[in-house]
Amino acid sequence: MRIRQSRRCADTSGISDLTALVTVPGRPDAVRAFTEAEAGEAARYAADTGGNIVALPPPAQPPDHGGQVSP
Repeated sequence: MRIRQSRRCADTSGISDLTALVTVPGRPDAVRAFTEAEAGEAARYAADTGGNIVALPPPAQPPDHGGQVSP
């Protein structure tokens, strides 16, 4: 099943600006992503839906000299 959801607003944020996901147990269709500026909205959405806020990881670090990503 594929679900496409339109953007909530007409801002210019890109995927690299996303800092949090809200996941709702048992409802994969209810996952939403938020930017830092939308942190309050993310908290409200999580509270309203019984969801969990998951912080997105920082951008990957550059590879070390051996070609491996440093922890």
